[in-house]
Formats: sequence, structure tokens, C-alpha cells
Amino acid sequence: MIKEKKSFTDVSKYIETAEEQKQPSLALMKSINNRRIGFFKLVTIYYGRYFWESLTIILALIISSVAIVSMTFIISKLVAQVMFEFGTNSENATNLVATGLRWYWWLVIAFSTLIIATIATWIREKIGGMLGRKIEMDVRNAVLSNLINMNIGYYSDKKIGEIMTKLINDTQILGDEAQLTPANLISIPIIFLGSAFSLIIVDWPTALIALFCTLIFMLLVIFTFNAQSIETEKVRKKVTEVNGDSTDRIGAIALIKASGTERYEQKRMKMINEDYYRSNRKLNSVQASTITIIIMSALSLTLIAIASAILIYKDREGGGDIIIRILPSLITGINTLAWPIYTLTGLIPGMARATASTRRVIELIKVDSTLDPNEFAPIVESIEGDIHLKDVVFEYPEKPGVTILPKTNITFKKGKSYAFVGETGSGKSTISKLLLRFYDPTSGSVLINNTDLKKMNLSSYLSHVGYVEQEPKILYGDVMYNVRYGNFQATDEEVIEACKKANLHHLVETWTNGYQTVLGERGFIMSGGQKQRLVIARIILKDPQILILDEATSALDNIVEKEIQKELEKIMVGKTTISIAHRLSTIKNADEIFVLGSGEGIVQRGTYEELISKPGHFKKLHSAGS
Repeated sequence: MIKEKKSFTDVSKYIETAEEQKQPSLALMKSINNRRIGFFKLVTIYYGRYFWESLTIILALIISSVAIVSMTFIISKLVAQVMFEFGTNSENATNLVATGLRWYWWLVIAFSTLIIATIATWIREKIGGMLGRKIEMDVRNAVLSNLINMNIGYYSDKKIGEIMTKLINDTQILGDEAQLTPANLISIPIIFLGSAFSLIIVDWPTALIALFCTLIFMLLVIFTFNAQSIETEKVRKKVTEVNGDSTDRIGAIALIKASGTERYEQKRMKMINEDYYRSNRKLNSVQASTITIIIMSALSLTLIAIASAILIYKDREGGGDIIIRILPSLITGINTLAWPIYTLTGLIPGMARATASTRRVIELIKVDSTLDPNEFAPIVESIEGDIHLKDVVFEYPEKPGVTILPKTNITFKKGKSYAFVGETGSGKSTISKLLLRFYDPTSGSVLINNTDLKKMNLSSYLSHVGYVEQEPKILYGDVMYNVRYGNFQATDEEVIEACKKANLHHLVETWTNGYQTVLGERGFIMSGGQKQRLVIARIILKDPQILILDEATSALDNIVEKEIQKELEKIMVGKTTISIAHRLSTIKNADEIFVLGSGEGIVQRGTYEELISKPGHFKKLHSAGS
């Protein structure tokens, strides 16, 4: 319970410093010009950013790789010295010579080399693992920052599940492969060349045969990379589609339950997953061929080396002693030589996954928001004077050519209340979206403090704006966290006081964990009226200068609506209030009402009493709602 409480209430650590607000990760990713950038280019960029960690990893790689390949040479000397000191004195022992060191010194050297390799490997894996996580974290932060910065219209035709797959799965793949792939690519040539050199010292005729075969095997494996890369990208795309569809269906679980379509959805998901299964067939065939080539090649090398040694030396004088002397070192060297081939087993599929994931992540990064939040513009300390919509024309960017709001001029006087009514699609909610800067006007300007809203520091402006919508947004977390959201400096006492004013306190006190009660995703455990009271408490705590109510009570029953409306009217006092109304009874006390016609803009304006007393759109709406 204590950990859970801290995780929701201790928000001070999430407040950004000025340095953090510069979003270096996002800027770094945005600077990449090529949308089809490869994984290695991306890793190179980040290895440059974390230079000292990268240098440590590379040095540890070189040391461990050199130590590993040195074992072939050391073992060959150890075996030679052992045979010289303890071997046969027959006439066939003419090839036995001393190495210059006693056998036990070669054993000490072997164990020392093994210790060095172990320490270097641990350092490489430890620092490399953390560097991989840093890269994963940086890329994920960059993607998330860009997604948060996107104007809301970007999400109008996107599946959240697909975006989440790229945000979580693909960035994790990048982090994993950023650790493994560069390390393997550096160690493979070192171990290959070092093993080749050691084998040549041990016995160059056999070594040349083994090296020739190794090169052929490695070329066969490398040729499969392009096929794997193409097929992996197709499979990753299919995974994204499956995740997106699954998230969409889980989000609509109430609709599925209410419609009795469980069996339909089960069959539908089965068909979608069968399509995913089919998309894996070709990839699995390519991977199976690659792994088979690698394993068979690695196993064959030892047999080829032994057979070659026997064929070369079997008929020579003292050939048996030569074969016995070189075989231990030869087998050790061949096993080391085979390591790069075994490494390719994981390297090739990993590179293919990382390449596909890199391109998908860059796609999210390279999408630019049409809105600049002006993070480094002067802070808006307060909202002074009136708000003006000057010659505003609006078309949704997703539907160009369809005018929602023709040229409109409105002045909202400070501290007054205003309401917008009209038929569905007339542009009522567009007003709130422009004032919240979800969108910018197609032409014209929204003036706050006599400054175009597009040029203002958006975050600081919104700190003075309260927004209550039809479907209240409740985050996964406890009551304290949800009420405090947007005003993180508020104390627990201030949160509780806000809940009392919103008539929420007594309800919260009935819950076992009180203000530490976790509300569940989207406030699943709360009714519509309870959610609205929580949002009202949030607004009371924030104490904004501008209040935007977008059909805030239209989803509630009449009794609850009247209760919530009373609470809203209390916090409207002294604030510039803009209400988007569905039920006309909620706006009787508005200082001015604007009636919108579909595609016509403002067709009527006046007080409730003025508009109800004369023919027109408002009277028709009133009659239709009676």
C-alpha cells in the first residue's frame, strides 16, 4: 500500500526542469533526415551521444575477444610442453620441442587469460546492457514526446494499439539489439581473425582449409539477411495490426457485451490471428534455413579440420605424433573459429527485427505536429482583458474543403458567461477546440491578451484554462493524484478541500482506502456523476480564469445533471465561461448565447429570454427539446 500511494502521489519528480524541457532525445531523433535510416546509423548516433560508455564497451570487447582467441595459441604451447616433458621417447618423437616455459607456467597463463576474459565480458555485458536500456529509454521518450506534441487530429484515423506497439515493442527491440548487435559485430572479426592467426601458427595447411570453409559458410548466412529483413518488416506490420485491433476491441468491451457479439468477435480475432500466422510462414522458412546452415557449418568445421589433418600427415614420418600434438589446439581453435558462425544465428534475425523497428519508430518521429507549443515563449502569468475570435475560419485538416466555421468575429468579455448551441455538426465544439488550441484556425486568429494564441506559450496559457467535457477523463491512479492532475504543487489538504466543495469528499471517505483508492483505468469504478464531481474538484483546485464546458452534463440523468450544474455555477462566478450546450436548460443564465447553423456560423445571438421570444433556430431547438 505504501509503495502504491507514493507512486501516485509523489508527483514532484515528474516536474520538468528547464533543461529537461529542451527534449534532447526528440531533437536528436528529429535531426535524422533519412526516413529509411538503418539500425546501424541510429546506433552510431547514440553511441556517439554516450561516448564514454561506448568506449568502455569497445575496449572490453577487444580485450575479451583477444583473450578468447589467445587460448588456442596458449593451449597449443601447453600441449607441446606437456608432450615434451612427459611424452614418448620413441624415434617418432623428433618433432617434440621445448616451448621455453615449464608446463605449469603455461597453465597459469591459460587461467590468467580466462580470468581476464571473464572480467572483460562481465564489464561488457553490464555496461552494454545499461546502454541498451538508455537507448531504449531515449528513443521511447522521443517517440512519446512527439506523440504528445501532435495535434489531436493526428489520432482521428489511428488505432491506439498500433501506436502502442511501435512505442513499446519496437523501442524495446531497439534497446535489446543496440546492446547485442554492435558487440557481436565488433567481436566477430576480432575472434575470426585472431582464431585464424592462432590456427595458422598451430598448423597452417589445416588452418587454410578450415578458413576457406568458414568463409563459404559465413557468406551463405549473410546472403539470407536481406530476405529476413523484408519478411520481418512484413511480420512486424502484421503484429502492429493485431495489437491495434485487440486494443480497439478491449476498449469497446461494453459495446460487445451489450450487443451480444462475443462469439462474432472471437471468430473475427481467430481469423485475424490466422492471417498473422500465415504471414510468419515465409519468415520462419528463411530463419529455419539460416539456422540449419549455421549449425551444420559449425559442426562440420571440426570434422573437416580433423579429416584434413589426418589426410595431410598420415603418411608422413612422425605424422601420428604431429596429429596428436596439433589436434587439441586445432579443436580449440576450430571451436573458437565457429563462434562467429554461431553468433550469426541470433545476429541475423536480430538485425532484421532491429532494422524493421528502426524504420517504424522513425515514421512516428518524422510526423510533425501542425501546432508549435512555443515552449520557450514568455510565460503567460494571467489572462488579462477580453478574448477575441478575429475573422476566424475553420476547416478540419483531416477534411479540407469542408468549412465548419465561416468567417466569425466574437468577443468574450472577461468574467462573463457565454454559450453556444446548434445542431450536430454546426461547429459548437469547434469553438472549444480553438480556445484549447487543439487546432489552429484555418485563417484568422484567436487573441488572448491581445496576442495571437499561436504565438503564446501554450502550456502556461492552458494553466489558466479549465476544461470540463461530456466524458470526464479519469487517469489510472488514486483520487489524490486525479484531483491534483494539472496542479501538482497543491497540498493534500487543498485537494481534500476541493473535494468537499465538489460534494465528493463524503463519497471518498466511504471507500476503504479513502483518497488512496485506485480508480481503475478511465475511472471504471465510478459513475458518470461521480466522475464529473471529481473533474469539478480538479477545476476548483486549479482555479482557472477561463472555464470551458463542452456539453459537460449532457450524458447525465436529469437529477444528477441539476446537481452537477449547481456545482458548476458556483465555480463559474468571476470566470470567463464558454459553454457548449446540448440541453438548453443549462444555459438560461448565460450573459450571451450564440446560435450556430451548420456551415453558416452564427445565425442568432442574444440572451435566453431574447432568443426564446422570437422565431429562429433557437426557438426550433427549444421546441425540439421540449
